[in-house]
Amino acid sequence: MSATKIMSALEAAHLQNPAAGLAAKSGFLEWLFCLPDGANASIEARKALQGLDGAPVCSDAGAQFLEYLRDAARPLVSPGRRGGASGRRRVLH
Repeated sequence: MSATKIMSALEAAHLQNPAAGLAAKSGFLEWLFCLPDGANASIEARKALQGLDGAPVCSDAGAQFLEYLRDAARPLVSPGRRGGASGRRRVLH
């Protein structure tokens, strides 16, 4: 299901916390699991946010759904090597 349809449903539901949080999480997971195989969730989340850009958010569930998308849009940082023993030798000598 598209992020736009999920957002519309969340906005129409008029839920309050904690039900809003559960609905937002369920909507995000539905969006995530409906992505095509091999899709990059970070890139797809950025596309979804662009599609939702400018849409008014009035409900708690809609705001939380947007937060989930923003979190997913951030690229993961892969750990880099710091050098281990050879790195320490370079610093000490």
